Amino acid sequence: RDSVTAKLTIPSTLIPSKDCRDWVVPAFSYGPEYSIKSYDPEIEKLNPFHFDNINCTWAYKTDPKKWHPIAEAPKTPVPMSIIFICLIPASLAAVLLYLDQNITARLINKADNKLKKGPGYHLDLLVLAGVILISSVLGLPWMCAATVRSINHLFALSTKEDVIGPEGQRKEQITEVLETRLTGFAIHVLIGCSLFFVTALKFVPMAVLLGLFLTMGITSLTSIQLWERIQLLVMEPKLYPPTSYVRQVPMHKLHIFTAIQLVLLVGLFVIKRSPAGLLFPLCILLLVPIRMFLLPKIFTKRELRYLDSEEEIDGEDVG
Repeated sequence: RDSVTAKLTIPSTLIPSKDCRDWVVPAFSYGPEYSIKSYDPEIEKLNPFHFDNINCTWAYKTDPKKWHPIAEAPKTPVPMSIIFICLIPASLAAVLLYLDQNITARLINKADNKLKKGPGYHLDLLVLAGVILISSVLGLPWMCAATVRSINHLFALSTKEDVIGPEGQRKEQITEVLETRLTGFAIHVLIGCSLFFVTALKFVPMAVLLGLFLTMGITSLTSIQLWERIQLLVMEPKLYPPTSYVRQVPMHKLHIFTAIQLVLLVGLFVIKRSPAGLLFPLCILLLVPIRMFLLPKIFTKRELRYLDSEEEIDGEDVG
C-alpha cells in the first residue's frame, strides 16, 4: 500500500494569501482578520461579519452565502501607541537581519576563499533595507543572505586542490573562485519560472526538500571552525590537525572554548524554540559582551587571537 507523505503547499493562483487583504498592506489600519470572531448576539451588533479562520473569507451575518469584495471590508485605525510599541520588536528584527546578513557576508569573504572582488558590506545592507521595505508594504517574507546556500554556491564556483602541509598533513584548499553574477541571476530566473510548474511541484514530498537542506547543511559544516574543534573532543591528540589554534593554544583551553560555544549554541536553540523566541535576536546580541568582557577573564589575549581567527595565522608566536 502506498504511504502518504506531506507535500509542498503551493497556491494555484497568484493572489494574496488571505482574501481579506489587498496587495498593499495598509500602514495605519488593519482589516477584518483581527476583528471580533463571535456569534454572540450582543457582539454581533458591533461586528456583523463572519470570518473563516483558515483563509479569512468574510460575509455579512444576515446573508452568509453572499460574499462581498475586499474593498468593502471594514478597516480599523491603528492607535498611535501601537506604532511606538512596535518599535521594540522591529528593533529586535533589525538586529537579527543585520547579524544574519553580515555573518554570512563575513564567512563568504574570508581570506581562505581567495576572492578577488572586495566586499560591499554597506551597499549590501542598503539594498537589503530597500528590499525589506518593499516586502513589508506588500506583506511578503523578509529576505537576507542565506548562510548555508551562500556557502554551497561559493563551493560550486570554486576550484580546489589538495595541499600538503609542512608536517605532511593533507588539506583541501580553494585556489580560485569564478566570481560571476550570471549564476545568481540564473538561479532567480529559475525560481520565477517555477510559477509555471506549480501543478508538478505540488507532488514534491516535504521529505525530499528537507533532505536537500540537510545535505547542504552537512556539506557546509566543513568550512566552520567550530565543527572542526567539536571533532577534536573525541579525537586522539596525536591525530589533531596542525592548525594554528591547535599549535598555539593549550589543549584544555581549546576544549573549554569549544564547550562554551556549545553551551551558548544549545541555549540559543532552546530560546528560539520556546515561547520567548521573540527575544532570540537580543540573545544573539548578548554574545558580544560575553566575548568582550567574559572570555578575556578565562583566556589570554593571545589565545583568543588564535581561537577567534577563521583563517590560518602566519608568523605564529613562540611561547
